[in-house]
Amino acid sequence: MIRYLARSCPRCNGYVSITLREPGRNIRAQAVNGHCSRCTFRMAWIVIRGKTSRINNGAISFERVI
Repeated sequence: MIRYLARSCPRCNGYVSITLREPGRNIRAQAVNGHCSRCTFRMAWIVIRGKTSRINNGAISFERVI
C-alpha cells in the first residue's frame, strides 16, 4: 500500500506531496519521492531500514528490525 504525505515546500512554501512506496518483503531499502505542485521542486531519497535505537532508563539499546 502506498502512503501519501503533505508538507510545505522549502523553496516556495507551497504544497509538497510525498510518496512512500511499500517495500518488498526482504528488501531493507524504501524509496521516498516528493514534488511541489507550484515550483516543481523535487526530492528523491532512499530510507534504509536496519538497526534502530531505543532509550531505556537513560541508556541506549539497539535492536534489529527485520
